[in-house]
Amino acid sequence: GPLDGYDVQQIHIAQGRTPESMTVSWVTKSEAKTQVKFGLAYDKLEAVTEGYTTSYDFTYPNFGMYESGVIHHVTLTNLKPDTMYYYRCGDLESDVTSGLLSFKTMPAIGDQRPMKFGVIGDLGQTSDSRSTMEHVMMNPELAMILHAGDLSYADCNQTMWDTYGVMIEDLAKARPWMVGPGNHEIEYNTDGSIFLSY
Repeated sequence: GPLDGYDVQQIHIAQGRTPESMTVSWVTKSEAKTQVKFGLAYDKLEAVTEGYTTSYDFTYPNFGMYESGVIHHVTLTNLKPDTMYYYRCGDLESDVTSGLLSFKTMPAIGDQRPMKFGVIGDLGQTSDSRSTMEHVMMNPELAMILHAGDLSYADCNQTMWDTYGVMIEDLAKARPWMVGPGNHEIEYNTDGSIFLSY
């Protein structure tokens, strides 16, 4: 399953407020360091940034009690616009990390060149969902993915957020994956909270 073991999983990146920042997020089953090592060349990952973790519990009568994995977030700052960066995320001290990954930062603010975005909605987790992901991944010109709501279709079954994170990872770890809530993200926890897993 998506969380069997200690491995770094569900890696995804999100654009910061400016092209100079990017947040890298991932999930581990167990507590671990929250670190990203990155640089401008695949063989020169010289900068290390540490982040923070979150987790949550969710109880719903039809699905019982769910405890999330450890959700890691690291924000990289002072990045150069329109530049390829290489990175590894995870626990650098125990060498439990992702493989070598990369992303390209957005153009500088005020840059007049056109940009291409991939826009999807109502993705879910069907064979059509996987086909959509494969189709979007085939376009190397897409600078960012905008997911306009109805992401995982978990509908309170929290393990489906994990399988969704695994499904989108190949694309979401390389291009900023920006999301908005849809009606399927309205999930009522027994403590009265909503949008908790979103």
